[in-house]
Amino acid sequence: MAEEKIPVQLILKDGSFANANFVLGGDNKNSQLSLEFGDRVITKAGHSFFHLLQEIRLEFEKDGILFNCYGASKNVRPSGMSISMGGGVMAYKHTLGKKSELKDLVEIWKTGPDVQPVTVAEQDAFFDKWLISVGIDKNRKVIPNSVKINRWTKWVLLGILILVVIIFLIMR
Repeated sequence: MAEEKIPVQLILKDGSFANANFVLGGDNKNSQLSLEFGDRVITKAGHSFFHLLQEIRLEFEKDGILFNCYGASKNVRPSGMSISMGGGVMAYKHTLGKKSELKDLVEIWKTGPDVQPVTVAEQDAFFDKWLISVGIDKNRKVIPNSVKINRWTKWVLLGILILVVIIFLIMR
């Protein structure tokens, strides 16, 4: 992969903005992501640009710096397929209670008026909350509908079950 520079805006601890550059590189097996900010350069290598971005963000979070791009937005996360097939460059904007669609895809380096810059921990927490809101547990298993039954419905079903057992015993 030829090296590519992409500008990004950082949000400093005092709320002001600063410009930096992502530098994308790597080969077919490994991706490489660097962030150039002033005289500071952090480089990470691995399989997924999204996860490399998270690693770099963690380094900058120590100084109270957030990133103003979709890859650092509260409700954005790539799918497993996006990571395995595209290196995690495209990701979905998630809405609680709604499964994401193709129209929700964004490029993690881009920014927009709907970007909600947060820490990696806050982004991960939102993703876990979103998974549950659409019926998927943290281990990526579909939650059976029976788990979603409210307390009142459970008592009604228990009552019906007891009546069925009583009728069965009387009929014997």
